[in-house]
Amino acid sequence: MSDEIGPPGLSAAWPEWPTIGSARRGVNTLHQLRCINRPPVLAGWWRGTLTVFSSPAFMELASANTTMASERRDFVEWHRGRSPYVFWALDVDTPELRQALSRAECHLSGLLLDDYRRQPHVTLDLCGFPAASPGDADEFSVAWLNDRVQRLRAAGLAEFAIEIGGLSSFISAPYLDARGADASLATIRQCLADGSGNRLLGNYVPHCTVGLYAAAWPAGPVVERLLAFSGPGALRLAIKRISLMSYHPAEIAGPLSLLGDFWLASGRMAWYPASASLGFDKLPE
Repeated sequence: MSDEIGPPGLSAAWPEWPTIGSARRGVNTLHQLRCINRPPVLAGWWRGTLTVFSSPAFMELASANTTMASERRDFVEWHRGRSPYVFWALDVDTPELRQALSRAECHLSGLLLDDYRRQPHVTLDLCGFPAASPGDADEFSVAWLNDRVQRLRAAGLAEFAIEIGGLSSFISAPYLDARGADASLATIRQCLADGSGNRLLGNYVPHCTVGLYAAAWPAGPVVERLLAFSGPGALRLAIKRISLMSYHPAEIAGPLSLLGDFWLASGRMAWYPASASLGFDKLPE
C-alpha cells in the first residue's frame, strides 16, 4: 500500500521536518532541464519480463489497465477542516537519496504530478488528526500518542540499517524499495499499533515515494518505462531514530513538518517547536 495517505477511496497516499531538507526534490536547474522533453509514455507496449520484480504492488500495476490518477485539489470532504495529519516515519532525507529520487523522477518525467515536495521518508504507521476528544477512526488523542511512545520505550529498540534502491510502483505512485530491515520495522510497527492493529491498512510495503501519477496512463508503457530504469546501487542508511511528522491535508504532495524524534538507543522522545500548538511538547521526554 502506498504511504501517500489521503481520503478513503482516492489514489494518492498523502502521509510525511522544522521543515526538513530541501523544499523541492530537484537537484539543480540543469537536471530539471534535462527532464523537460521526455515523452509522457513510451511509444511501444510492454514486452518486458517481470521476473526481476517480486513486489505484489508492482505485479498489481503490471496486471492493471491503467495507473491511478492523483487529483490536485483540496479534499475538504475528507479532512473537514482538520489539520495537520500526523504519522510515524523514518527520516531518510539525505543528499544522496534526494539525488537518487530525482533521477527516478526524471526517468518518469511526464507521468507524474508537478511539484512533489514531500521530503524523503519511509512511512511506518499513521496517527491521523489530533483531537481533544476523538470521535472518528482517523482521530487520536495526546494520551493515545503517549501510549505509543511508552510502548516504543518499553520495547528496548536498537539502531539498525536499511537499504533503499530499485524502482518499483504502486498503481498510484512509483517508489524506491526499502529493504533489509524487516525484523526491526515489524517490531516498531507492533509498538505503534493499537487494539485494532496498525492504522496504515493493507499489505505493508516499506518504500520511499518518487511522486504521484498525474493521469490514468496505460499500464503497459509505464511498466516498460520502469523496467528501463538504470539507477545506482542501493543506498545503505543508518537509522538512529524514528520520527513523528505531519502535513497539511489541504495541500496534496506538500512539504512535511517534523514534530518529534524517538531516539532508538536512549529511548528519549525529543519534541520540536512544530509540536507545541498540538500540545505534544507537554508529553514526557
